[in-house]
Amino acid sequence: MKVILVGLPKTGTKTMHAAFDMLGYGVYDIMEHFWYHGDYWMKFWNGKGTIDDLKEMYKDVDACVDGPIFYYWEEILQAFPDVKIVLTLRDEDKWWKSLKQQVDNIKGSKMYRAMMIFSPTGRKFDAFVQRLTMVEFGSMFDYSRCFNTNVDLNEMICRRTFRQSNSYIMQKAPKENLLVYKVSDGWEPLCKFLGVPIPDTPFPHKNARGGLLQTLEVHPVFVRMQRETMVSLGLIFTLGAFGLYKACTKVSLDKITQFIGKIY
Repeated sequence: MKVILVGLPKTGTKTMHAAFDMLGYGVYDIMEHFWYHGDYWMKFWNGKGTIDDLKEMYKDVDACVDGPIFYYWEEILQAFPDVKIVLTLRDEDKWWKSLKQQVDNIKGSKMYRAMMIFSPTGRKFDAFVQRLTMVEFGSMFDYSRCFNTNVDLNEMICRRTFRQSNSYIMQKAPKENLLVYKVSDGWEPLCKFLGVPIPDTPFPHKNARGGLLQTLEVHPVFVRMQRETMVSLGLIFTLGAFGLYKACTKVSLDKITQFIGKIY
């Protein structure tokens, strides 16, 4: 493990994923944490995860971004003492506005909500994210209500988490391992910190204006969820149509039988 990003979601995590990728690092984001290590993380959330688990999980990974990494950075540092830590910061008001917009976008996506119901992978991902958000924002953060109803995010809890997480990392992370960074800083401070050459290409900019779904829609796991959802809906429609046909056919046969009975 070479570097971990410990900034909260909506502080440039998808942009940093792209930047690490452009630097030649193998990157794990939230979908990889779920797909490859979901069972391991459930073990951690049940209080049974170990440092040796983290060593096994990320022994062949260069960079990690997004949840649940930022919450477990101290344990990851124990597993990989030389790992670089990048804390992405952002104006709090802009961060809150972006987070809320992203949640609203997800809540407004009928396809996303369908995937969380009709896709087996989607249901497992939904459970993963539910536990993850409780870890990130505390037990008072009601994931199901926020994403599946018209209940809004709790702004106070989110802002408090934002401040506490950033302050704790800046106080506790080893200074020689830590870079406090804004994505607007570009390549130079990041590459200097990581000890790598500055690319000739412009610094990336991803997931603007809360467009997480557009960013994820080409991810293989996300595509799998879509495919499973369409198959499930197709099966439900077919079985429903067949049931309706059988019901109508039975009614018709009953009427014919009654008519013949009257004749004789």
